[in-house]
Formats: sequence, C-alpha cells, structure tokens
Amino acid sequence: VKTLGELITLACNSVDSERNEDWEEVYGALYAIEKVVTSGVGRSLVCSEEANLVWKLICGNVQEHGWLLHPHGWIRLISSRLLGHHLAGVGTPEEAITRPANTVFSGPNDGIVSEVLRSLCSQLEATQLSLKLAEQAVKNLLYMSRVVRLLPELGDTKKVGASVPTSTPAENPDEGENVAEDSEPELNRGWRWLIRRLCGLSSRAGDASSLRRASGMKLITSIVKFCESRDLVGLGIPLVSIVFQVTEAHPVPDTGFPGDDADAVRAMPQITEDLKGALVEKLGVAEFLELSSSVRDRHSLRKVQRKRKQKTLAVSNPEIKAKRRMKRNLQKKQKRKEETQERILRKGKTRVSRGSFSLNHDDKSEF
Repeated sequence: VKTLGELITLACNSVDSERNEDWEEVYGALYAIEKVVTSGVGRSLVCSEEANLVWKLICGNVQEHGWLLHPHGWIRLISSRLLGHHLAGVGTPEEAITRPANTVFSGPNDGIVSEVLRSLCSQLEATQLSLKLAEQAVKNLLYMSRVVRLLPELGDTKKVGASVPTSTPAENPDEGENVAEDSEPELNRGWRWLIRRLCGLSSRAGDASSLRRASGMKLITSIVKFCESRDLVGLGIPLVSIVFQVTEAHPVPDTGFPGDDADAVRAMPQITEDLKGALVEKLGVAEFLELSSSVRDRHSLRKVQRKRKQKTLAVSNPEIKAKRRMKRNLQKKQKRKEETQERILRKGKTRVSRGSFSLNHDDKSEF
C-alpha cells in the first residue's frame, strides 16, 4: 500500500503531461489518488501540503498546460474529477475567497486560476466530448465562476504579465466569443472573459455540437441566476446572441447534427427556454426585447455584407470563386451520399456494390 506522497510522485514521474504515451501509468496513479482522497480517512488530505503538488500539476499555469488538457480523454476526465474533489474540500465559494492554504486559490496571483478556467472551457470544446466530462467540467466551472466573481483579482492574469483574451465583434456570426459592446466597463476581466467564452462555445453549431452547446447554456443559465443584474452590464448582447443563434440563426435539427448526443438534442428546447427566462428575469422584458432586435439587425447586416463581398470576389478574382464553388459542390455531394447510405441502413439493407447483391443489416457482420 502506497502513501499519498508516493502516489503523487509516481504520477509526476510517469509521463510528460504533453505526451500521450504510457498514459496508463498516469491514469493508474491518479485513480489511486482519487480513491485515497475520497475515502473517509483521506478526505482531510484534499487540502494538505502533501497533495498540493498534484493540484498544481492537474491545473497547470500560464507557461504550461496541466493534466486537464492531457491528450488522452481518460486523463482529462479523472483530472477534472480530482479538481472537483479538491474544490469540494475547499468549501463554499465564500470560503474559497479567504484563500485557504494548500489550495489552487492560495498564494500570489500566478495565473493558475485563469489557466483552470481556460482548460475547463477547452474541455467543453473537445472534438470527442463525453457526457461525464461535460457534466464535471460544468460543475467545476460553476464553482470557479462564483469564486472569480467574488474575488476578481484571482481571474485577472494581466497582473502577472499575461493577457486575458478579449472578444471583438466577429465578422462571422458563427464564431465563438462573438459580439462585444462598444462601451464595456473594465470590471472583473476574468469573469467577463469567461462569460464571453461560454457564449462562444454555446453559439457555434456544427457536427456533434449539441452536447457542447447544451452544457454551455446550462452553465450560463446557472451563472446568470447567481449573479446580480449589475454584473451583466455590457454582456447583454453576447448572452442574448446565444438564444438567437440556437432558435433562429443555427437551430438544432430535430434529428440533431451528425454525431450528436440524442439526449442533448431532446433537451435543447427546454434549456433554451430556461436561459431565456433567466435573462428576462435579470435584464427585464423591455431590455431583452431591445437586445434581441439589435442582435437580429446585426445578423442581417452581416449577411448583406457577406453577399456583397462574395459578389465583389467573383468579379475581382473568379478563380478563387470557382474553387470555392467546387469545394461547396463536393461537400453537398458527400452529404447526399451519406444521407443515402443512412436511408439504406434504416431500411435494414446495405448495398455492397453496384450490380452486386444486397443483404440484411443484421447479417452484415459476416463480412
């Protein structure tokens, strides 16, 4: 039986956090650490000096990513769970702002909290996002957002020479941290950056995007309910843009996007209504309607500008226009092919080759 210190040493020495090789050793060590800190005896070790090193390695810093962004999905999931155990050991967000010793919130503002926020958002933007990882990332982000709102300096990396990404109005309405208002007060940059990042990942449509969008919208709804109306000054348009993107600009099809999670697709209408209700409660009906109209006008203006730009390009550079048209036609052809194959599979038959024979879907495993 190894002690917690020996397990931490094993985890630290097993593999470089940026490599995907020999991940089993890291996962085994982290799994053992999780069992220790969740046991009755080990709960007191969650915020101990002995365990402080593993939290720093999981969270990372402004110079290096931690295990929350490990290439292997299992490492990301168990690292996120361990972070959740650590936050639970710290206590409530009100207790966390006292900066307890041996926690991610203790010590000087070295950017670790901002790195945790970025890493957790990146987890939600992963290409292969599992339901368990999405739920754990949402729990961690909700806790961290409440702490950063109460103690803004924790999320402000500008104090350590780093820069917090700021959002600018995107030319493409599908882009992430899209709409920024002209006059935004310089208050709580880290918390406001988090809101914009969540607005971005909740708005973007695409393959297998419903789980990401649903998770982001659930989290934003919870954050809006916890905050005060004055905290949302300057954030109205990005927040209302989510509702517009999901309901009008890029709604989720009834069958979802390719690779979507079926439960997330079915829950999307209710999640959208919950977010809309939370925004109306905080902003007021009149302001919400005014912001919705403004978002709709901006979206229409972008469409006009995009079409004008395409017409200009067709005249000034017809070769590029032709290449884009060919690429678009190939994508349509591939999509029609995939839809045809899917229809054939639904009927219980699979076409082997032209002029060949067909067989039942249940028997295709013989090949």
